[in-house]
This record gives sequence, C-alpha cells and structure tokens, in this order.
Amino acid sequence: MYFPYLRGRQFELIALRDFAGLYGGNSNVYPIIEPVRKSFVSLQLAVSQMCEKKLPFAVIVNPMVGEIVNYYPLIEKTVSDICDKKGVWMPAYIVSDNIDFIEKDVIKNKYKQVMIIVRKDSGEGVGDKLLSLISKSFISKVVIDPSLKTLQRKLNNLSKDVIRLDNNFKAKAKNSDYAAKEDELFSEEYKFYREDHFYGFSDFTVLPGDYIEGGWIPVAVAIHLTYESGDNGIHVRHFVSDPNDTTTANVQGKFGKASSNAIKFFNKINQTNSAIESLRTYVNNKQYPGLGIVKKISILNHLELMQKILSR
Repeated sequence: MYFPYLRGRQFELIALRDFAGLYGGNSNVYPIIEPVRKSFVSLQLAVSQMCEKKLPFAVIVNPMVGEIVNYYPLIEKTVSDICDKKGVWMPAYIVSDNIDFIEKDVIKNKYKQVMIIVRKDSGEGVGDKLLSLISKSFISKVVIDPSLKTLQRKLNNLSKDVIRLDNNFKAKAKNSDYAAKEDELFSEEYKFYREDHFYGFSDFTVLPGDYIEGGWIPVAVAIHLTYESGDNGIHVRHFVSDPNDTTTANVQGKFGKASSNAIKFFNKINQTNSAIESLRTYVNNKQYPGLGIVKKISILNHLELMQKILSR
C-alpha cells in the first residue's frame, strides 16, 4: 500500500480530487494530508470527493507547518462534518512532545482508530512513553522515518501497520539546476517494503519533504514526471526549459518547450495515464494552464503510476 504525504495546498488537493474520481473504491493509494491553509475551501472539496468516491485517506489534525499550526479542533470538525458517516477517513497526529495530548484528544473524540507519524526528530528520544502510546488499541497505523531502526524493531513486536516515510525527491535551489541531471532514480521501495517488514511505504511524491511556500515566477519551467524504468525502479525525469535563459519572461513559451519534450519522452517509452494525456492536450492545443496545474499533473501522474504498479 502506498501512502503519499501531501500538504493541503490547492493543487495538491485538486490532484487528490482527480485521483479519487478515477480510482476511488479500488485504490492501492491511501493519501495522508497535512492541512496548511487557513481557508478550508480546497480541503473541503477534496475531502468531499474522496469520501464520495470511497478513497480512504488520513488528515493530520495537528499540522506542524503552514498557516494553521494548532488549529486541530477546527480541522477535525471540518473533516468529520463531511465524512464521519462514510467511514473512509482516519485522523493522524504528528508526534513531538505531545504524547499526553494525543491520547487525551483521541479519547475525547472517541476515535476508534488513528494514525501517528513519528518523524526523525521526534522518535528515538521519546522512548517508553512513545511505545506506551503506540501499544494502545486505537493506534492502527504508524508512519516512521526509516532511519529510526530501534523504534522499528520494537514496533515489529506490536500488531500495528508500520509505514516507512522517505524523502525521495532531490530538490534543487533553482529549476534550471535540474537540467544538470535530467533523469534520477526516485524509488524502489514498492519492490522491497514487505521484505523489510513494512505494511506500506510513503513519500512526498514529486515535491520536497521540507515545507516551502511558492508563489514566485521562475526563470526556467521544470516539469517533474515519474515513470517505471523496467527492473530499475521508478525514475523521475526533469523536463526543463532552456536553463541558460536568465529572465522570467515568456513562461508560456517555456512551458511549451518543457511539456513538448515530456510528451516526446512518454511517447518513446509508451507509458501514459490521464495526467500525461491532459498534458498532451495542452501541448496539442498550444495552451498554457498555469504552473499550479503543471504541479497537479506531476502529482497525479505519480499517484496513477503507483496505482498501476501496485495493482499488478
């Protein structure tokens, strides 16, 4: 099972809405969403679609980044008002120094099952207190950084679904920097997670694990698309407009160049899905949808690729 970890920004949530419409009710993809915006409109739309299409998902009720840190009562109410009767969502908690709070909040809200997320900076030092929490019957799934080997060994003695969280996308300072290495190994975890004693695997899709606010006009346009490279795992290919251009002018033309190269590549390897086909439509019609839609296409392509691989 694949558990993509996505922040609750507009185009990440649109990608989830589209994916739910395509694969809801028959999915090997279980999204984890960390809300980051004060406006819940995009979150509400995505949650409604995922519940309606029966795509299971988790929502972090104590986000650690963005605009709504410590907004947990409002997040929980927003999701539960839409989804509680449909039973497809699970509340998730990021562990820090809040173990007592997590247990009290779960009991207060009468949750039957919850997910907890143990990051690299919060795992080993918590020790027995963390293990005591995890041993509770209401903890169903535990997401951990795979570097926490001691914790993983201890979790193997408990009947919990343990999921590894990797930061697979090698983010660069500038889009033009991706041209230096246009093709990279992204992940092979889908082949090995079971023999490594994990229930599932997670990553931040084709986005950086560190939370970064966007909003600026790039000098170069980069489109990051994953694909299956035979027995060599999942690769990510970076389609970059002219990296030697030093101005922010003509973003539409730069998108046209990068997207045309992407379609040529996917024609060559004979791989496609709804995300690639939507990119093809923009290329054929010489349309520029905006960089937000480009991000949505990249995320949706990755979710569809994982669904295809895990459905075999």
